[in-house]
Amino acid sequence: MNTLSQASHQWATRPDDERFISLIDLFDHFDLVRSQSKHVVVPSKALNFEPTPDNRGLLVSGPNGTGYAPTHHAFGQLATLAKAPPSYLRTLPSPIAADNLNYGIKFVRDVEDLGLLLQKNGSNVLRCALGPTYGRAAWILVRERRQTSSGPTREAFRVGGPVYGAGRMPPRGHGRTSFAGALPCIRRL
Repeated sequence: MNTLSQASHQWATRPDDERFISLIDLFDHFDLVRSQSKHVVVPSKALNFEPTPDNRGLLVSGPNGTGYAPTHHAFGQLATLAKAPPSYLRTLPSPIAADNLNYGIKFVRDVEDLGLLLQKNGSNVLRCALGPTYGRAAWILVRERRQTSSGPTREAFRVGGPVYGAGRMPPRGHGRTSFAGALPCIRRL
């Protein structure tokens, strides 16, 4: 399958909230996600993992008891923070995965606060789980910066690691973020 066919197939099989006809639609979607989201910092020991009633997923609740369903990305982050292999946990029944994550977060991990990105959009979604010193750059900010700079001499901007700009791109697989995923979790400058 050639590259164009692969790209077309990948786009066509994405869920509706990851498929956009134009960059304007993409930015409007992420602006809506940003308006529905909030960043909270909670102690890692206060998190509790429980299986959904149908045992097909997990809910993560904090000190207030509200359950949030983690995205695929957030689940991987939480499993890594609990020092458990996310790919293996995804193969387990949800009650067993919940027990492993509860043990890892409460007993294996050092006491530390976690920064969580929560979204309420009719359902509760946990989009990102990292350390409390991580910041989030909303796509709207990237768009505004992109619209105010033009031409090959545009100013460099920093997203996480090294500074890129003025036409330079990071090497393949290094520091690139996906527009189709959740809001990017970006290290504060």
